[in-house]
Amino acid sequence: MSSEGGKMKIILNGQSFEFFQEVDMLRALILFNSNQLSYQPVEGAKENVLGITDMMYQFIKSNSDEVKVANKVKRRELQSLMRRISIFQRFFRKVEDRETLISRVFDFLLALDGLSTLPGFGFSNRFKDRLKGNAEKISLRKVHSF
Repeated sequence: MSSEGGKMKIILNGQSFEFFQEVDMLRALILFNSNQLSYQPVEGAKENVLGITDMMYQFIKSNSDEVKVANKVKRRELQSLMRRISIFQRFFRKVEDRETLISRVFDFLLALDGLSTLPGFGFSNRFKDRLKGNAEKISLRKVHSF
């Protein structure tokens, strides 16, 4: 991971990726790892996600020292992102099952964009049974961008 002239660069599996914003890099790293969340043991998946968020937190913290004098708006954005990461980590450490783990990860990704899932979506059938679940969240977890 490196930062040069406003661009941030990361190399994953031999491929180089460039980002202009820290939030984009965080989102990409989590999405890159999200395909494996369903197959990893819960503790291993937690460690991976917490490792990614901790690495990004440290990267942002080290770069925010350079931004302090230069740009107040950018500094506020970085502080807000660091606060979001620390809150996510605090609640994510308490996750004990795979379903909640995956749900928290994708809720965090939506929150990074200022979005959330819409309430009121549910499953039903022709017998008017109300089945447990949120169709929007289920479909979101099955869509992978990498």
